[in-house]
Amino acid sequence: MNLMKTLTLKNLKLNRKRTIVTIVGIILATALLSALVTLVSSFQYSVIEYQKQKGGDFHVKFSNVKMSELSEFKNNRNIESTFETMGMGFAKLDDCKNEDKPYAYVMATDEAGFEKGCFNLIEGRMAKNEDEIVIPRHLKTNGRIDIKVGDEITLDIGKRYDSNTESVIWENIAYEHEAETLTDTVTKRYKVVGIMERPGYGMEDYSAAGYTFVTYSDELAAIDNGTKSEVNEADTTLTVYSRYTQKALRNKDAVTADIIGVDEKLFEKSNNSSVEMSAEESDRFLKEMENAKYDIYINRFLISYECVFPIDGTFKALFTVAAVVALIIILTSVYCIKNSFNISITEKIRQYGMLASVGATRRQIKSSVKTEAAMLGVVGIPVGTMSGILAALILVKVVNALSAGWLNFALSFHTSLPALILAVILSIATIYFSATGSARRAARVTPLEAIRNTKEIKIKSAKLKTPAIIGRIWGIGGVISYKNIKRNKKSTELQ
Repeated sequence: MNLMKTLTLKNLKLNRKRTIVTIVGIILATALLSALVTLVSSFQYSVIEYQKQKGGDFHVKFSNVKMSELSEFKNNRNIESTFETMGMGFAKLDDCKNEDKPYAYVMATDEAGFEKGCFNLIEGRMAKNEDEIVIPRHLKTNGRIDIKVGDEITLDIGKRYDSNTESVIWENIAYEHEAETLTDTVTKRYKVVGIMERPGYGMEDYSAAGYTFVTYSDELAAIDNGTKSEVNEADTTLTVYSRYTQKALRNKDAVTADIIGVDEKLFEKSNNSSVEMSAEESDRFLKEMENAKYDIYINRFLISYECVFPIDGTFKALFTVAAVVALIIILTSVYCIKNSFNISITEKIRQYGMLASVGATRRQIKSSVKTEAAMLGVVGIPVGTMSGILAALILVKVVNALSAGWLNFALSFHTSLPALILAVILSIATIYFSATGSARRAARVTPLEAIRNTKEIKIKSAKLKTPAIIGRIWGIGGVISYKNIKRNKKSTELQ
C-alpha cells in the first residue's frame, strides 16, 4: 500500500464519526436503489407467473399436429420447450343446463402438461393414469352439474359431426344445436380425482361447446420420457404448446410464420396494429391462413410480458416510474454524501496543503479523495444491497398480508442478478459523483491558501447581515451562531 493510501486509511480511522456518517449515507442510498430494483423485479416476475397460471406457460399453441410431426417441434432450435395435449373427443352431458355448452371435452396430457398448462387445482389432485380425470369448477357453476371428487362417471366419447355439411366439427367451434350429432362413440369410465379452475382462453375458448375434462396419457408420457418414439397413427393428432427461446421471441412472427408455412411479411403485418394492410394483402393473408399447416393461438399477454424488446406498455410505464424514482434517489444521495466529503475536505485542508508543499501532485490528491470514497463504498455497498433486499422482502410480505382479503393477485418476492448489478453500478456512480467535486477542490489547494484558509472563511458585510427574526427568537447567541455559519459554510453544510 503506497503512502497516499496509508494516509487515507489512517484519516478514516482517526475520524471515525465522520466515516460512520458517510458510510451510513452510502448504505441508505444503496439500500433504496436495491429495494427499488428488487420491487420492480418482483412485480414483473409476479405478473408473468400470474399470466402463466391463468393462460398457460407457452407462447404459441399449434393445433392439428400429427404425431409423426412432433419431432419437428422437439428439434426446432427456436423452441425452448413444449408440452402436448391429445383430444379424446366429446361426450354428451344430459343434465347440463347450459344449452350452448352441452358437452364434456375430454383432453389427455402428461406431467409436463399438468405443470405448464393452466390447470389450477382447487380440490383433489391431478390424474395419474388413464382411468382418472379432473373436471372444471364451472361445470357446477355454469352447467349446474354437481360432480364431486371421488365420484365415478361414464362418458360416451365421440366426434362432433355436422349433418348439414357432412364434416367433423373441431373443438373450438360453437355448438350447432340441431345440426350436429356425436359419431364413433366409445364408452369410458373415469374416477374424478380433482376439480380445477376453468382453463384459460388458450385451452378452452369462451364459445367452446364443451367443458374441458383432463385425463392422463400414457402415450404422451412415454414420448416425453424417451421410451417411445413419435410414431405411426396418421389419424392421431396433437395440440403442441410451444415456448420460444428469448432470441426467437424477438422475431416471434417470423418464427411462427415459418412453422405454419405462410408468408412472413404478411404475418408480421397482420400482427402489427400500427401497419395497415391493403385489401389485396388482407385477402391473400386470409387464404394463406386457411391453407396453413397448423391452426395457431398466440399467448400475446405472456409474450408481451417476457419479451425484452419492445417493452410492453404495462412494464414501460413501470420502468419509467422506476427510472424517475432512481434519479431522485441518486440526486438526493449525491447531495448528502457530497456534503459529507466537503466537510471532510474542509477539516483536512491544511493536510492537503502540506502534501502539496512536499511535492504531491493534483492527480495524487484527487486519487486520495477517490480512494477514500472507494474504501467507504466497499463497506457501504454490500451492506446497503443486503439491507435493500431485506426491506423489499418485508414490504412484499406486508403488501400481501394487507391485500390478502380483497386482491386475487399475490406479489411474489424475486431477486434478479442483473437488476442488483444495476443497483450496485448506480450506487458506485452516486459515490463517484459525490467525491468528484470534493476531489477537485482538494487538488486546487495551495500551501499558502491551506495555511491562511482564506477560501473557507469569507467575510462580506452584505452576506453577514443578520435577519431581525434571528435575534428576536434566539437572542445574541443566535446572531453569533448565524454569522459563524455564514462565515464558514463548508464546515457547516448539512449532511
